[in-house]
Amino acid sequence: MKILALDIETSPNVVYTWGLWNQNIGLNQIIQPVRVLCLGAKWLDLEGPRKKDTIFLSEWTEGRAAMIEGAHHLLDRADVVVHWNGTSFDIPHLQREFQLEGHGPTSPFVELDLIKTVRRKFRFQSNKLEHVSQQLLGEGKVKHEGMDLWRSIIEDDVDPVVKAAAQRRMKKYNVQDVELLDRLYHELRPWIPNHPNVATAWNTGDLDICPRCGSAKTLQKRGVRYTQSGAFQNYRCSACRGYSKSRKVIEGHERPARVVA
Repeated sequence: MKILALDIETSPNVVYTWGLWNQNIGLNQIIQPVRVLCLGAKWLDLEGPRKKDTIFLSEWTEGRAAMIEGAHHLLDRADVVVHWNGTSFDIPHLQREFQLEGHGPTSPFVELDLIKTVRRKFRFQSNKLEHVSQQLLGEGKVKHEGMDLWRSIIEDDVDPVVKAAAQRRMKKYNVQDVELLDRLYHELRPWIPNHPNVATAWNTGDLDICPRCGSAKTLQKRGVRYTQSGAFQNYRCSACRGYSKSRKVIEGHERPARVVA
């Protein structure tokens, strides 16, 4: 199963406006609409985070058309895409670019939006990637100068030396986000609801393989799970710490009778 971590950076909308607060921007005030500037991606290993070359595509390295084509090729190969708030941000932005550049849809893939797992399972003080990664990994995003970094990249009248330095910082910032996604995916994997069964390709039912991480001979029996369909054996993986259940109902095992006080 091919699992891709993905993060994009976009330009801001450039608009005409008379004020700073509570502005209603009309379409005829837009000078430059938002666009994807660059993206980082990385094929993840099931065994754990590894130091592998992160893929980086951008307007200033490949050119706009080649960058979008490269992004389309990556998503087209992926079975699972891991991102942070990507369901509402990264993926729709990329799909707009695919349409504008004349590409059709990519092959279907499963999205694992890690921010949804964090919101559903925990209560951190903030659900931003910077805060959660600091809390769980002890490391955060690359620091930068804010909007001035984006202006140095998108504006035409910037000194070439300044622009090149800004592009290098943007690459470092984008690549670091992908590295954080790699580590957070493995940290949060036991908590991800409805994680796809990575062992499907080789698990015939006779093998002891964890459906979350693909580790063999690591499943330990941990009680029984009751559903409307019946009772199933619960398993805990000693490698990734995730829980799963048997495929078949435990024959002859009935749900305990409800005790009424």
